[in-house]
This record gives sequence, structure tokens and C-alpha cells, in this order.
Amino acid sequence: MKPCAANRFKPAIISAFQFFVVFCWLAAAPVYAGIFDGTFGASGKVRVEFPFPPTNDYSSSGYRVFIQPSGRIVGIGFHRATGSKGATWSGVAMVGLTQTGALDEGFSGGKVLNWDSGSNIGLNDAQMLPDGRLLYLSLYNSIIGVPILNFYRVNTDGSTDTSFAPNVRINTSRTYPGRFAVQADGKIIVLVFTGETSNRFYLIRLLPDGSRDPGFGSGGVKEIIRLNNLSKPSVSFVRALPNGKTLIGGSLGDSTNIQEHDELFLLRVDSDGNADHSFGGLGAARLRLGGLKMSAADLAVQPDGRYLILGSIKNPDSDVLMARFTSRGKTDGSFGNAGNVITDFTINGEDSGARLALLSNGKIIVVGRASLSAGAPWNFLLARHASNGLPEVQTQTAFTNEQNSGASDVIIQPDGKILVFGFTRNPNPEINGNIFAFARYMGITND
Repeated sequence: MKPCAANRFKPAIISAFQFFVVFCWLAAAPVYAGIFDGTFGASGKVRVEFPFPPTNDYSSSGYRVFIQPSGRIVGIGFHRATGSKGATWSGVAMVGLTQTGALDEGFSGGKVLNWDSGSNIGLNDAQMLPDGRLLYLSLYNSIIGVPILNFYRVNTDGSTDTSFAPNVRINTSRTYPGRFAVQADGKIIVLVFTGETSNRFYLIRLLPDGSRDPGFGSGGVKEIIRLNNLSKPSVSFVRALPNGKTLIGGSLGDSTNIQEHDELFLLRVDSDGNADHSFGGLGAARLRLGGLKMSAADLAVQPDGRYLILGSIKNPDSDVLMARFTSRGKTDGSFGNAGNVITDFTINGEDSGARLALLSNGKIIVVGRASLSAGAPWNFLLARHASNGLPEVQTQTAFTNEQNSGASDVIIQPDGKILVFGFTRNPNPEINGNIFAFARYMGITND
């Protein structure tokens, strides 16, 4: 959809001394259709349910999607269902699909569920290794006892690799999961924190077999002092850079809501885990926009070394935010307006960004959730922005009529098709919950 014409720019609500442009979309104009891939599922859409009879209280929501070297599509996400004592317990759900969207029987029958009837099994981050195996970071929390941080490796067929049992816990009573990244040499950087008087963050570096790297920090562990000195950091992503450095980013400041932090931040550490003082201020770059509340969701490292953050901002409704920094941690003035782009896809509605993908021509794909009008149900949001951040076209996909749907991840397939993953409300009104939802597009256009 084209930016507003007569009302082309909506100023951000900030102090009189600052001004940021918000690109809005005409609510009365039609949303341009995504070009669905008719060879995938039912007219480009696939729904996957993890039923839990006899209860009708169960729900699943997609988190990350990957494509194995074989072409198999693997989605991983959250699952909850009623278990012992009538309580609701969380777990991890995975599904394997063929390129046509059918359940892939070679992936442990198509569906895999890591769920316990009396414990919560969390999902904090997931990545795919080059050979198609998956890693995911999880916190196991039973009714009694101390929460246990676990790190799983999943074989390409969906089975758990029991030979992989790394120690990602700090020698305190409680260690909590953050995010992780896989380096080009196969080593794994895991960010964790301890729930002490104030959270203390640590990096743990593992060798590819899961053992701790003795050449990193003290026995494979390094406290990240620079991160601990920031104002109440909430980490959204960790990225391994080609030069052996690590990028950590997210939001700063008190928040009673996941979207309502004061700043975005990036911290870069060298291969030894020390703050890289050639980046930003003493290793950290920070972004504050006139007191507006915001949050970070994803980060893309561009081929030219610039860092692109996606998130959401309250203005006063929720809009999609992108910000770009140079490789030295400076705001990139060539991007949007002074390095920032705020896009309001629904006037007076709630829009949010979840994940980024970069096209080979430098253009940017954004997914998340938005609605066609204020108060309407959320839909899958799929938008394309120019390489300088300016919005070009968007489409919204509803899965379940008059019910919420949302996108959490996107991947550009080798054939150029756009695969989007998330959730939709279970179309069975008797079931109290959501199900996995996939959509595959040939593209989006404003023609």
C-alpha cells in the first residue's frame, strides 16, 4: 500500500525540539494482495494443530521456521495444554513439512512435542545448524525445585540428540536463558543471566560437541560487565559476526509491558568477550526517541556490515520501528529519517514487527501483525521496504475469520518464495487456543 497522500506523514509525538517522520497507510485504500503460492497447502496456507483430547484447552504458536538442506520445512514454537492438577503447562512443539505443505513423515511422523504434564518447558531461542540439525534453549520449571536451564540439539529427523548435553549453567542457584548464536567455526555463543539482586549476564562459549571452550574466559564463561552496567537490559538477539565478534542487542529501561522500554541498544564484544571500544560508546550503541516507549524484536546484519534493528514503538498506538547503525555503532543517516523509520500500517490500530529478512537486491522484508482497521483482528503482516527503509508495499493475511493471527518469522527460500510462520486462532470454536500457521507467497506487489 502506498504511503498516505494528503496526510502523507504522521509526526511522532515527541518533544518540540525533535521530529521524526511516521509513514502511514490510507485505511480506506485497498491492501494489495500477496501473491500466494498455490503449490503450498490450501491456496498457499497451511495450518497445523497439536490436539490434546479429551481436553479442549490447548494452544500452539509458531516461533521460528527453517529449511533444512533437504528442502524440508521445520517450524518450532510454543505449546500449552491442561495437565496435572488441572493446571496449564507449557512445552515445545515442532513440525516438519514437505515443500508442498504436507506433513513430512520422515520428521518423526511430522510432529514432535516436548511437553510434560506437570512442568513448564520454555522456549527462548532456536537456530538451525548448517547440516539441518536444530538447537534450542529452554528452561525446565517443575512445581517444586529450582528451574533448570537446558540446551537441546535435534537431529534432522526430529529426534533428540541425546549425545548433546552441554552445561550452560552458571555456578549459582538459578541460571536463566537469554539467546544464542552459532559461529562460522561451529562454536556456539550462549548468553545467560543469573537472577541475583540485579541480573548478571554471562557468555558461555561451547565447542561444536557441546563441551565448554577452555580458550574463552574462565573455563568457557565470561561475565559481560559492559552489559551489566547498562540500565536494566532486556536481550532480544545475539548474533555471531564473521570476524569472530558477537553482537548483543535489545531494549533498556523499566517496562511493565514487553513493548514499553526507554531505549534500544547494541553491544559488540570481541572474540574474548570484552567490550569492543571501536563500536559506539565503550562498545555500546543506544537509541532513544524523544521519550517514546519501544522494544527490539530482531536484527539483521547487512552484507555491507550495517546493523538493522526491527521492533515496535508506542506513538501513541503501536507502530513498526526500524533503526540502522553503521559498523562503528553510529546512527546511519542514509536510512529513513536520521536513521529511523516508523511505519503505521493501521491508523489508531496496533501494529508490531517480529522478524526481518533481506532480499538480494537490498530491499527489506518485515513480518509481524497488523489489522485492516482500528479494533479489527490482527492479521499476518508482510511488508516490503526499500533499502533506505522507506515503505513500498504491504499485505495482510487472515487465517481464521474474525479471529487474531500473527506472523513471528520469515525466510526467503532459495527459489525466492517468501515463507511466513506464526499462529492463528483454532478455527474450531470449541477449542480454546491457537494453532501453527504458515503462508507462502510468490511475492507482493502494488501493481
